[in-house]
Amino acid sequence: MVTFDAVTDFSVFERLLAVNYLAAVYLTAAALAHLKESRGLIVAVAARRPHGVPEAPATRPASTPCRIFESLRIELRGSGVDVTIIARISW
Repeated sequence: MVTFDAVTDFSVFERLLAVNYLAAVYLTAAALAHLKESRGLIVAVAARRPHGVPEAPATRPASTPCRIFESLRIELRGSGVDVTIIARISW
């Protein structure tokens, strides 16, 4: 682990966002038409912490892709697609 002020290579932030956030976005977008047709279910599993994590400034924002699923839950209301978010809270 490294503190934020010691970070010199910010590409780690891009990689974490690509894997943890954008992968969920792209996979959901690819499956959405089929989910609507089959009246399917999106299940998002998210680890949440009620506070920041010292010496891990890149992992905290990248570990919360559930925000998009909170929006999708509202947007897809009435479409036949349900959205469930399982939030594992760790201290």
